[in-house]
Amino acid sequence: MKGSRMNRISVPIRSLTFLITAAATLAHPAQAAGTAFDTYGLSYHAISPPPVGSGSFSVVGDALPDGRLIAVTGNQLFLESAVGSGAFNAVATFDPAQTAGSVDPSFVDVSPDGSHIAVGTGFSKPVAVFPTSALGSPGAPAPLTEGSVANYFSVSHFDAAWADNTRLAITAGTFGQPSQVTLLDITSPTSNPSNTVIIDNIQGSSAGIAFDANGNLYTGNGFDGATGGSGTGWIKAFDSSVWASPQSSTTVDFESDGTFIADVLSASALNFDMQGNLFVGGGDFGTEFDAGYLAVLNGIAIDSALVGGPALDRSDPSVVRRLDPRNDSFGFFSSIYNDATGELVVLDFSTWYATIPAPASSLCLLSLGLTYTRRSRHA
Repeated sequence: MKGSRMNRISVPIRSLTFLITAAATLAHPAQAAGTAFDTYGLSYHAISPPPVGSGSFSVVGDALPDGRLIAVTGNQLFLESAVGSGAFNAVATFDPAQTAGSVDPSFVDVSPDGSHIAVGTGFSKPVAVFPTSALGSPGAPAPLTEGSVANYFSVSHFDAAWADNTRLAITAGTFGQPSQVTLLDITSPTSNPSNTVIIDNIQGSSAGIAFDANGNLYTGNGFDGATGGSGTGWIKAFDSSVWASPQSSTTVDFESDGTFIADVLSASALNFDMQGNLFVGGGDFGTEFDAGYLAVLNGIAIDSALVGGPALDRSDPSVVRRLDPRNDSFGFFSSIYNDATGELVVLDFSTWYATIPAPASSLCLLSLGLTYTRRSRHA
């Protein structure tokens, strides 16, 4: 992640893969809708997460490297009994001395190597980080005790994504003030955490955060709270060379730096799939009256924007698809991408909806003998 501070974005390998794929499909029209972008949402199957626990407003989750889903609500972490079972058991309990007896989770994120789990336990509460091996078993949930099992970092947070196995990038802010992105070193002491600001001057509330296959950081403006500057739903990408250099003594300015990608919903709950498509959750306030959907941003169009092409137009269905498993335009969705199963799980309050691309999405690539390697969160 070392490099000079220059405002550039590297071109992912998937660009070449998908451009070749696109060319090939011209000769095979039946495969033209063969990418995951085109086929998410053709069918769903419902998953019943654990019921919302005391002190929580939602159930938030992620996927382990083996494909089992985890969920957090109340003061507990739940684990799916087997891949695809949809049956969840409590396997860990958060330290009530740190959470005041309940967690209102803002994020759950498994580290790239699968060894650790980070949980934002809620407003004015800490970020909990603990080894995956600390999880208990059904009927015997393990206590995530501060110090002996888990570390609870008193840092502001809204969303987070692992930059690597020891650093957690966190979006945070105070309503009415510019938001920022920090980089938490999970090996630092909880009494004095290293939590450096790497992106500042987001002229609005905190949004989601994600990394693509090349380590580019994506974040946005969750709610435009200032006059001028970025608006609600603006998503920008920042190359690792401009924010992650250990030699850097200055932060990146969100408003003046980075590459503008799109203006979608409230830029929340950002996630990438294996083909470089970006999922965007949240809602919008005052500009998108039909905001009840999860957006899927086309990976090819993102690659084009990264190298100077146009930003993605949310009104163009060829680059921004709208998924609404509820089919009522009233959802306020977030998402999980399950690397092991290839499923996109759309999270609603009481029901999760899993969808997987049609088989043609993989056949189209395999027929060309191409391989795309992603810097997976669970690699």
